[in-house]
Amino acid sequence: MRTTVLAVTLAAAYFGCGPGARSPIVSGAPPESGTSSDDPMPAPPAKAVFPPAGLQNGWRWENPSPAAFTLRGVWAVSADDVWAVGDNGAIEHFDGKAWTLIASPVTTSLVAIWGSETNDVWAVGEKGTIVHFDGLSWTQVASPTTARLGTLSGTAADDVWASSSAVPFLPPGIQGGAEPDATLLHFDGKNWKTVASESPTAVAALARNDVWVGSCGSLRHFDGMAWTSFTTPDGCISDLAGVPGGPVFAVNLSGVYCMPHALVLCSSFGLLGFDGTAWTSSAQPAELLSARKGRIWAFTDRKIAPDTPTLATFEGGHWTTRSLQRVGWRTLFQGPHRLAAPPGGEAWVVGEGGRRIRFDGTTFVEPDAFRTYNIRAMSGPNDCDLWAVGDLKLVLHRDCAGDWTFVDVVAQGLSTVSDDFYSVAATGPADVFISDGAGYLHHFDGVRWTRDGRFGLVKLSSVGNGVIYATTALGLLRYDTSGWQTVFPFDFVGTPKIWGSSPSNVWTSDLQHFDGKIWNSSMAGIHLPNDGVQRPTPDLLAGSAPDDVWFGGNGLLWHYDGSSWTPVPNPVLVDALASGGRGKVWAATSNGGNKPVHVFRIDGSAWTDFLAPTTGETLLFSTATTIYAYGPNGQILSHGL
Repeated sequence: MRTTVLAVTLAAAYFGCGPGARSPIVSGAPPESGTSSDDPMPAPPAKAVFPPAGLQNGWRWENPSPAAFTLRGVWAVSADDVWAVGDNGAIEHFDGKAWTLIASPVTTSLVAIWGSETNDVWAVGEKGTIVHFDGLSWTQVASPTTARLGTLSGTAADDVWASSSAVPFLPPGIQGGAEPDATLLHFDGKNWKTVASESPTAVAALARNDVWVGSCGSLRHFDGMAWTSFTTPDGCISDLAGVPGGPVFAVNLSGVYCMPHALVLCSSFGLLGFDGTAWTSSAQPAELLSARKGRIWAFTDRKIAPDTPTLATFEGGHWTTRSLQRVGWRTLFQGPHRLAAPPGGEAWVVGEGGRRIRFDGTTFVEPDAFRTYNIRAMSGPNDCDLWAVGDLKLVLHRDCAGDWTFVDVVAQGLSTVSDDFYSVAATGPADVFISDGAGYLHHFDGVRWTRDGRFGLVKLSSVGNGVIYATTALGLLRYDTSGWQTVFPFDFVGTPKIWGSSPSNVWTSDLQHFDGKIWNSSMAGIHLPNDGVQRPTPDLLAGSAPDDVWFGGNGLLWHYDGSSWTPVPNPVLVDALASGGRGKVWAATSNGGNKPVHVFRIDGSAWTDFLAPTTGETLLFSTATTIYAYGPNGQILSHGL
């Protein structure tokens, strides 16, 4: 290990009060208004239990395990007792062997988590949401605010603090700073109450008489009697950690231009240390902080210079590098959200896509890292033989037990210069095609992969009986036992989608239809709006038979009964379609951000919303018995038709 000395001298007295003092919260905290019961919290059970979430609105998480919710908070009581929370009210628990999705009382996003012990755990989040775990179950607790709560800290069951968090700098226009309705709360064992504080962005309770609250341009300290303010460099405090009596550190968030000549700002992080009289800058890189048992941890995954520490600890007056290993995130604007360290030498980092990265004392370990890459396409003849492909050479296969297994296609002979796979079509376990981002088509015969040619952007579709169609830059191609043949070239720019219930019933999304003998245009009855508004051409196709075909997109939807197309009123802008059996179709719409995805099913003439416990742009695929929702962060959910 390498050791570097921090150029900050910690004051011996550190505000002149012992960490064991138990001063009441009085001066500097104006009259508070609680909204919860005056009755004390019930006594926790002798042993905690962790009830699993089970099905969520009928949906089952299949990949990644246990879910793909972005995780925004993590807290560890021990190496085999770790909690994480995130989008859509997600609560997950690690027992030392595996993560489990725990039943949550809310669907609003949870952002921070802390507990005094296993049977006393708090989590806070969007809209002032507060939930509590008593060792048996999670329940929602009355909150005195509707402001977003993003940080949580405490010293005991009757001394817990929560505050709003700093807003990061994110393109195209999120400028960072404090939340407009930023709030500071305190729990005294009975009630959550508001504490007056100007635009709080972080809180750390080191002892009852040693509490720090960050803001933009300042840090305030509470000694049990009064608040004292200290000036900090330009920026906003985004994280705080320390030990009773010192030392204490803070992460200062500011905005820098994302690249030379760019007009948008990205987040930049700097570490501050307190020397007993003032806050000064430290050379130690830090984006996230955590403190446990006298040790302070700092994590960053932004490569500032060669050999920049990813993980370091502060003990005995100096920083010690724990790891130089880069964790890596898919894009510049994704990344880690929170760090936690149980007693000992381990640590956890959680973030986008449900990633849970463990430092085992020597190295970062993420055995399921491949499961959180974006999925772009699914295919397969039945639930026992499904394939999913996506970014960073992700290929997954599903068996009859519902388990998805990573397929190392490179080890099986697939050679590609592209990092991503865009489409897949499978007629059986020994007949699979994949197209990559470089325009190459690859075939799997059950043993090895071979390259079948380069056709440009390829969209694949299996239509049964060993027949596969591909829409490419060269035109429409057909594959059967005799190989690939060109059906016809396209007279327009683009690659339409294709769907078919059999080799004698094939459709393209420009509504060319093949009946087993000839191709014909079938636009009759399709009337696109002529209101002067430019819209992309609808390109969604699904169906179950020659007289049960659905076509749509962009808020428009039609049904074909074998002779004509009929417009179908639909409740939302449709992003994806999949058949639900004769006369039925599933339609997904993505709200964006961290909101749940609406997945509607029409049965006859009525639409039913099967709200999916996921976020982001969601695609659909169906078999004879199951609908699958898939897409960002490796997510795959299933629901019976």
